[in-house]
Amino acid sequence: MRLTKIAPNNLIRMAQTRDFAMRQRIVSELRRRADRESHDALRQICTDEHRIGVAAQYTADLHTHTIWSDGNYIPEEVVWLASMAGLKAVGLTDHNSMGGVEAASIAGESMGVEVVPGTEVFVNYNDISVHVMLFGFDRSNSELHDMYSGVVRMTQKRAETEFANFLKEGINIDLERFRAERPGLVYNILIIDYRARDICEEKAADEGISYFEAYEKYYEEAWRKANREMIVGGPIYIPLPSAILLDPEALVKATHNAGGIIGVAHTGQYEAKFEKQAVNIDTRREMMRMLEYFRSIGADALEVRSSRNSPEQEHIARTFTEANNMLQLGGSDMHGYRTSPERILGSSGLTHQEYMYIKDRIF
Repeated sequence: MRLTKIAPNNLIRMAQTRDFAMRQRIVSELRRRADRESHDALRQICTDEHRIGVAAQYTADLHTHTIWSDGNYIPEEVVWLASMAGLKAVGLTDHNSMGGVEAASIAGESMGVEVVPGTEVFVNYNDISVHVMLFGFDRSNSELHDMYSGVVRMTQKRAETEFANFLKEGINIDLERFRAERPGLVYNILIIDYRARDICEEKAADEGISYFEAYEKYYEEAWRKANREMIVGGPIYIPLPSAILLDPEALVKATHNAGGIIGVAHTGQYEAKFEKQAVNIDTRREMMRMLEYFRSIGADALEVRSSRNSPEQEHIARTFTEANNMLQLGGSDMHGYRTSPERILGSSGLTHQEYMYIKDRIF
């Protein structure tokens, strides 16, 4: 098979194979091309290859992200990595989006990995953004869909305004190209990375070098420049609308009306948020108050085992769920090679027994 005329995104999909000779041919072809799209595809395919031979510690990882929010992989690649790690189930929990579920589910059927559809949504708890995960709901439920997908539309509208601000500053960024790369929720960190790669592309053209060379030479400097351009209060920056933080009680009710379950993600993370909010605050007590609040409004679960929880925080969450007859979720919160690469797929999750216990509630 000739690979020379196949688009980089299609080569990514073709690389999801146990035929490592074919995978190496794809890698060689992408290296030969040395343009921006091929470089991005090559990084996606290669960066985690050293992890492929490492078996996952758990049966199910119910917390992952793709390009449909702030992850770096297409959905099929997440499933392929799960298969290679020996996971039997993987949860797709993009922020406020179910856009990657269909592609992931098709890939899961062919690779023997059960794909658990879900989403991770932001809610407002005492002016702090708390992340909650939703599973097992009727995706055709318009009330719930409108709640979480409305946030995506807000972030995309904000991105359009910021791209217009770039243009006012004499910087032309291709919005359609960005949308093709990032079809879901848009964080400013994603725009900064995209702008930095634009700068690398400009450097490659100016110096007559390959994009690969320009990326290695200039990316960190370009990222800092793009970050300065988008600093709070600067000419590009537009604040996120407060409406992206949903009302937790309304979301719990809507999730239950749609037949789903809802749980607080990476529970230990919020101690640091409480500490930033007030001086001399007992962060552990505030975290316990938060857990009690979510239990009182009907939350079904906590993410007990998480790559972002310390052993002590995991113990606290586990004890709380057991005392209150709540479900226990678990996942790595894997994003990929550019965003939080330390969160390795399958490094946190659920054992076979734990997953089977909650599976009936999800499907």
